[in-house]
Amino acid sequence: MPRPHDGDRPHRLLVAADAARNDDLLRSLEAAGYELERAADLQQSLAAVRARHPDLVLADMGPAGAGGIELCRGIRGMPEAAGTPVLMLLGPEDMGSLGEAREAGASDFLQTGAHPTLVEHRIVRAIECCGALLGISAAHELCARAEPQTGTLSAGEIVSHIEGAIARAKMLDRKLAVLSVSIDCELFAQGVPLSPENDARVSAQQTAELREAALHFEQRESSSHAQGDIRIASIDATRAVLVLPALGRVQDAAKLGARVRAAMTKPLETDGRRSDRTVNVGISTYPADGVSAEELLECAASAAYVARQEGRNNLRFHNSSMNRWSFERLTLEQNLREALERNELVVHYQPKMDIPSRRIVGMEALVRWNHPKLGMISPAQFIPLAEETGLIVPIGEWVLATACRQNKEWQDLGMQPIHMAVNLSQVQFRQPDLFETVRSTLEEAHLSPEWLELELTESMLMQDVKSTLQSLQKLKDAGIRLSIDDFGTGYSSLSYLKRFPIDTLKIDRSFVREVTANADDAAIVTSIILMGHSLKLNIVAEGVETDSQLSFLRVLQCNEIQGYLISPPVPATKAEKFLIGGRR
Repeated sequence: MPRPHDGDRPHRLLVAADAARNDDLLRSLEAAGYELERAADLQQSLAAVRARHPDLVLADMGPAGAGGIELCRGIRGMPEAAGTPVLMLLGPEDMGSLGEAREAGASDFLQTGAHPTLVEHRIVRAIECCGALLGISAAHELCARAEPQTGTLSAGEIVSHIEGAIARAKMLDRKLAVLSVSIDCELFAQGVPLSPENDARVSAQQTAELREAALHFEQRESSSHAQGDIRIASIDATRAVLVLPALGRVQDAAKLGARVRAAMTKPLETDGRRSDRTVNVGISTYPADGVSAEELLECAASAAYVARQEGRNNLRFHNSSMNRWSFERLTLEQNLREALERNELVVHYQPKMDIPSRRIVGMEALVRWNHPKLGMISPAQFIPLAEETGLIVPIGEWVLATACRQNKEWQDLGMQPIHMAVNLSQVQFRQPDLFETVRSTLEEAHLSPEWLELELTESMLMQDVKSTLQSLQKLKDAGIRLSIDDFGTGYSSLSYLKRFPIDTLKIDRSFVREVTANADDAAIVTSIILMGHSLKLNIVAEGVETDSQLSFLRVLQCNEIQGYLISPPVPATKAEKFLIGGRR
């Protein structure tokens, strides 16, 4: 049974007007220990959210989707409740409003009539995320409403701006970075008088360089802050401050600092003179280094001073542990950029077995990084880094090409054709040339499209539903198979799948792990398999490790399994042995 309590307090759920019609579901939730409050209409629902701060709002799309959508918009417009998760119940007639509901701020979706255990699982997950399912985009939207466009600040404005940024970061449960830039220039050392005019001229030029560096950072880097929200203040010709608000990842401050340092180490040109510069950057972060503007400015300046004492063109955090972490991360990022050129990436393959025949019917291609000094680096370490930096696009294209060539090579050796599954990241899927990239890759490998399967996640499908449907249909029309990976961890309503040309659902390993010992996991897996089969989808269970798990899945008529019971991901030479034998 999922946990319906936060410490000793039952989770409070607000049941909006239309959702109150689901009597069986509500009785099940009350029996599980949830505290329910029912609202009669939209205004009463909004008033209850504002006054009593429920842990989750259970809503229904309502007639033509109007009720639930308006409720979401109202909640997202409340600063004090903007992070409250909203679980939206959908009926078959609501599919046309799905995208609008997502844009309005619905955190999650469920099919009306879903198994109560599945509903409880989704409620607990949404509450534990504490509104994080709104994603970075919601935080960006809040920041955008609170702040003007990217610009510069005067020295007198910097303190009040940071105080406001601290308040927003606290409200959004995010971080804030202050960068202190210390500039040394031969022009100043040569005794050129820093008259007010000279100081203003050099400051303006350097401010323009800082703005260009910030713009370049936002355009080229995958950052966790709201774009267009960096503020720059030139104190004088030798000092400047940058404020990076509403951060999700502190490492983005290091990336911005590195961009500033690289841009401003170029010679300064003024009054016909070229003078070399050194730039040292100090970084402080909220709340680790302080909770006031004065504290953050002092810590950033102190870090810049230490950086200057240590040599030329350094970058330092005020926190020493952050310095080590930042250096290691930036080094790893640079190594990852070079990994493709150095042929350090390799593809391993994990077999998929058809349960009734026990034949190997597919492989999943999984990238690994064989670092020359660090050895095999876990994908959990470098895949998020690749996604943050945009490197996932060339890496993903290389994996796709390698997997297609390997599959064709096995076919040319006379082995039974199999479906080769390749994961697509969110960044890859949104590339405008995705279809052309896949098509040309298949042509170059001389592989028929029917033997390629592209795996996507549920959350990817729910971003811009109209565009997603078009992209999927184009791939499907070309003969490529499509599957949803890690199913059950995102949007568990199966009804929307009727709109998407999906072939396969892969049940997430977190449900399979204790499927024979945990009644809730068993109920969820059973529900997914039954509903999936009702939509004529192929069902694959991930993470199968024991014969008892296999027996359970066989009884439920799950189609295929993947996991250590068959094999972990292995190099192509070992994977080939499974194809030669044909059976487990």
